Amino acid sequence: KINFRIIVKDKIYVMMRENRSPAENPKICIKGNKAEEIYLAIIAHISKQDLKISNEHCAYLGKELGKAEIALKLGKNYIQDEGLF
Repeated sequence: KINFRIIVKDKIYVMMRENRSPAENPKICIKGNKAEEIYLAIIAHISKQDLKISNEHCAYLGKELGKAEIALKLGKNYIQDEGLF
């Protein structure tokens, strides 16, 4: 299983790690300004590493990246798993 931590600062940052990796040592960090570019980079990494992600987790990630992009554009605070407004 892969865990994702999404943070919005000057860009959207996504830290990815497998459950077997220590939390304080993310496996990879992907950053960008748009949800789609980040999602495509995540898909490329997952495919290259032959990792698995469930359809539900993909849908969740897409939803959260969309919220993160809106927060970035509007200068709003983004907290993963919480509403924007």
